[in-house]
Amino acid sequence: MRLLEAGKRKGESMDQNTLRDRICEYVKSQYNAESERLWRRYPNYVIFRHEDNRKWFGGILDVQRSRLGLEGDGSVDVLNVKSGRTKRRL
Repeated sequence: MRLLEAGKRKGESMDQNTLRDRICEYVKSQYNAESERLWRRYPNYVIFRHEDNRKWFGGILDVQRSRLGLEGDGSVDVLNVKSGRTKRRL
């Protein structure tokens, strides 16, 4: 993904908050969608909605590493993006 490549230079580590900010800026510029925080219980969760129908198309969630089967303490950001509709033939 170009966004990830642009944010990380050779030998440089990517700060999680910086990447989150870059994703939010990218979504704003490309899709005119502001990030929204909907849940008090999950203050770091953000979603992005389509401007016309207000349905969500993506979100960033911070999830405990242990819930994902990852080693270590703390959380990681998970980017959830809906893809376009696919046609199924029965």
